[in-house]
Amino acid sequence: MTISRTLKAVVFGAVLALGGAVAAVASGDGEAPEPEVAPAEIVIGNSVDVVEEEHFLSYIIPESLKEPEKAAATETMRGVERDAGLEDFWLISSKTEMLTESHRRDEALYLLPGQSVLRVWWQQIDLSWDLSILDEGERAQTGWTKGTTATVIDKGGHIQVIFVQDEIMGSVVLEKPPGHKNDPYEISPNEVEDLAKKMLASLTAGA
Repeated sequence: MTISRTLKAVVFGAVLALGGAVAAVASGDGEAPEPEVAPAEIVIGNSVDVVEEEHFLSYIIPESLKEPEKAAATETMRGVERDAGLEDFWLISSKTEMLTESHRRDEALYLLPGQSVLRVWWQQIDLSWDLSILDEGERAQTGWTKGTTATVIDKGGHIQVIFVQDEIMGSVVLEKPPGHKNDPYEISPNEVEDLAKKMLASLTAGA
């Protein structure tokens, strides 16, 4: 489940073609701002729903591959990348932000060989916050550290494993390529869950 970063040029060409196709479909989805003056004609034709996430991915993937590979935004995310075995994927985006004055959030996006995207994030939480997202999927059962609550959510062309241990919430999300919602997942749900377990181990190492 690895992609050599030397294959960037091959992946880039495929993604550019995909991005152009998605952009063409998206032109009829009705989400663009309405013009100030109504056009003289009304065009009637077939329309295809393209979700906001597909717009985002079809833009960020080719744009990120035009530049040198991004670096993980923080030492914590560099550790997760190393410990979860993500170093052979192409890192297309990484950022850190403060949710509150005392709660941080880090995120990284990786491109897989079949043009799926792996979104990895973690954040510090206050246990008084609404964590009902954990109730939206199937509760993960085996192989997790004692005291961890984890769930697997499989819907809408993505599979997400999300976990909480004490004041740490983390997630690994596998998103299918734009326009391929009905295709099989590039890596299995079990593999996504294994990545999430390794991520948790990295985040709590030495704790």
